[in-house]
Amino acid sequence: DALKRKADVVLRRLEELYPDHVIPRGIDREHKSLANRITEVVFPSTLTEIGPKAFSGSSLRNVRVAKENPCFLAQRDVLLQRKEDGALLLLFAFGKSETVTVTEGVTEIGRLAFYRSAVKEVRPPPGSRRF
Repeated sequence: DALKRKADVVLRRLEELYPDHVIPRGIDREHKSLANRITEVVFPSTLTEIGPKAFSGSSLRNVRVAKENPCFLAQRDVLLQRKEDGALLLLFAFGKSETVTVTEGVTEIGRLAFYRSAVKEVRPPPGSRRF
């Protein structure tokens, strides 16, 4: 469709202007070297996959996700992935916060979600009975 073609043109232009800052489609181990150099990232609506180590131990302070992205969302210093059943997976923490309150709907926390992050305390969602 026309909107997708236009978005692809804009994305290609951004890649030309900022090759180290625009992450087009999936992120995997190839991008690990970028983790310590990037402090802010904006994920496009087309992003469908992020490798488990893509941002572990990174310097990220801000993550934004396009509202139209069906797979990911950023909330309160964490990146969440929507699972097929509608549940949420907490992928990783970013920013300087030492405390993270898990968002309601999170059913799983990624193995490396807090690896080398500033997080020292993880709190359950408000009103949860089991965590």
